[in-house]
Amino acid sequence: MNRTTIMLPDDLQRQAADLAARQGISMGEFIRRSVAREASVAYQVGVADEFWNEPPVFRSGQTDLAERHDEALYGPVR
Repeated sequence: MNRTTIMLPDDLQRQAADLAARQGISMGEFIRRSVAREASVAYQVGVADEFWNEPPVFRSGQTDLAERHDEALYGPVR
């Protein structure tokens, strides 16, 4: 196992500590489980569905893609 240091915003740290306590596990175990769950989902999407592996638009973080999908997919509108 490797030691990793992470920085969390105060509110996220409090939420994670609270959830870990509710589950009766350490903060480290809570974080390991959370990372494992996220990695498992990301891996399954990346391997099982080629649709998500195409353009990086799907992971762009843009929140207005429904309104500006042409620009996101094909470039700036002229």
